[in-house]
Amino acid sequence: MLTHLYSALALVFLLTLSAAAQTSKAAVSYCQRGSEEFQKGDLDAAIADFTTALTFDPSYARAYLNRALVWYRKGRLPEALDDFSKSIDLQPRSADAYSGRGNVYLDLGEYVSAIADFSRAIDINPRYSGAYINRGIARQVDSQTDEAISDYNRAIQLSPGSVEAFHNRGAAWLEKSEPERAISDFGHAIALAPGRAASYTGRGKAREARGDIDGALADYTKAIGVEPTYALAYAHRASALADAGKHMEATKDFQTCLRLNRALAEFLKDRLSVRQRFTGPPDVRPLRRAAKSDRQSH
Repeated sequence: MLTHLYSALALVFLLTLSAAAQTSKAAVSYCQRGSEEFQKGDLDAAIADFTTALTFDPSYARAYLNRALVWYRKGRLPEALDDFSKSIDLQPRSADAYSGRGNVYLDLGEYVSAIADFSRAIDINPRYSGAYINRGIARQVDSQTDEAISDYNRAIQLSPGSVEAFHNRGAAWLEKSEPERAISDFGHAIALAPGRAASYTGRGKAREARGDIDGALADYTKAIGVEPTYALAYAHRASALADAGKHMEATKDFQTCLRLNRALAEFLKDRLSVRQRFTGPPDVRPLRRAAKSDRQSH
């Protein structure tokens, strides 16, 4: 089962610095201002400006794409899906629009559609490493682990400094019961971004899988050190402590987990109460790649 996916999709917004000649100057101006409002964090103002841009030019694909990204950031998935689709209708060769819509389908649990859209983005731009990463996630959650690893391999070839690709491949190796490979990939992710608790937690899980309880405890503790509110690290440390017979310490971590994430704590409670071997909660979530971070060849 997939290790609890740390869903860190960080959208890098599309600045509208130029436009096709047929696009009205007013539409371009409002789209530019909407991008600036987004950068300042005023999502409602950004939506309003992109909407105004579309009143001046209803065929302005970039305005639909930018508004879709804001809807996505606001968690308004139906609106995001509709705007990504309109952008695709107007600009069928936009890898960004397909990748963005793929992210919506991924969040909706429509993995076949997500994979199709990420694949289309890759067809348009074969060097789009973010699309490989996100297609890997869709394949991983759809139990296509080998195919997911292939996508992460390609993403690493294209972007050797990709934290997300190394982290997610580590989670995939863990699913395949290959803890040594998982430890190596999580280690690469940690070297690239030492402040991310998810990768320490993933490596701890891999160390636990090969019987290195002390190493696992050290990693869970490190994860808590860099992110004291990361409930999953407390959950996994409670697992390791319970397996080591340190029930009082495990209970303390359980109580912290309860305060931070009640649903996850309930998962723990059932296992601690019956004193069965506690294998831990469901794992380490893959890191989602920014949709716009590697568009050099677009």
